[in-house]
Amino acid sequence: MVKFIFVRHGLSTTNNTGRFTGHLDAPLHERGLKQAEQVASYVAANFAVDTIYSSTSSRAYHTALPTAKALGLPIIKSERLCEVSVGCWGGRTFEEIKREYPTQYALWKENIGLARYGDGETTAEAQARMINEVNRIAAENDNKTVFIATHGAVLRALYCSWHGIPLEQLKDVPIVSNASISIATYDEGKGTFSLVGYDEHLLDKTPHIPHLV
Repeated sequence: MVKFIFVRHGLSTTNNTGRFTGHLDAPLHERGLKQAEQVASYVAANFAVDTIYSSTSSRAYHTALPTAKALGLPIIKSERLCEVSVGCWGGRTFEEIKREYPTQYALWKENIGLARYGDGETTAEAQARMINEVNRIAAENDNKTVFIATHGAVLRALYCSWHGIPLEQLKDVPIVSNASISIATYDEGKGTFSLVGYDEHLLDKTPHIPHLV
């Protein structure tokens, strides 16, 4: 069995301006850096972490970094833990996407779980990538506690997979807030979340924009 501590990255500069990020390498906002320190304090006080992973995005890596320093552990980077690719939508606001890509935006708005993000990934493609990588990490870390710094949309998709929720219903599953913690156990190829989006460790919670990746 593996215990996973999934952490969505702290507030990024693009989160702060209400823009889609995807695979763009937006750094953490000043508040996001503070949130990363608060994550580290909480995790170090409450969990015995064995291994730390992060997506290759700097906003995820720098969310994991204070925890890694506090625990004296290296960070293993994996691009397969990155956010869904939003392609040509990257760096744009909702209103800009709605104006520039009206047909794609309408399909995405109607059913995010079945849509493609611009000319980037579909939710299903991102979900499969995340599932495969988490399965691989679990296989390499049996009986360990694993910290993973990752992203909101792929966490949401993983939650749907592990709880048997079809992607058609993903639109009804809330996305977790920046720097929130979700706890899951993984055993014999199956994962179950026991805590989702916990953020009481944060001293300065940020306004949450639903569905923004």
